[in-house]
Amino acid sequence: MQQLLLILIALLCQDTLGQLCGECGPLEVFKECASPCVPERTCQYQFPVEPNVCILSCEQRCECDQNKGLIRDKQSGECIDIGKCEDRCSRNQFYGCRPCCPEPTCDNPKHLPCTRPCPRICINECLCKEGYVRNTRSGECVLPRQCPRPVG
Repeated sequence: MQQLLLILIALLCQDTLGQLCGECGPLEVFKECASPCVPERTCQYQFPVEPNVCILSCEQRCECDQNKGLIRDKQSGECIDIGKCEDRCSRNQFYGCRPCCPEPTCDNPKHLPCTRPCPRICINECLCKEGYVRNTRSGECVLPRQCPRPVG
């Protein structure tokens, strides 16, 4: 009876949950409780931000192993060395030094005044081209009119 139960659990796990059962690729790690409101870091969106409102608490997912210096290339879906991100920016993006203040987003398109001190080091990432804002849900750079409408 116990063997049958274990077999059923294994089949259920494999058929319905796939990677959610802890089966990740060789360059990935399993996250038991990742924030569903913050996408995984990618070459194209290296510093995702938590939205002001997030009603979801936890999700299980596989992510590239950041402890090994890996990050997901959103275009290919593969985990690559973060140093190879330079040529991987998506449409409407360019690779450059991260600005002192947050770039405009769909939630904050007006670039509110910022008095944050600038770090002396350059942190490179894919940034939105002039006139585009970051869709914090997808990580893509879109025109402000293409932003999703607020929920509620």
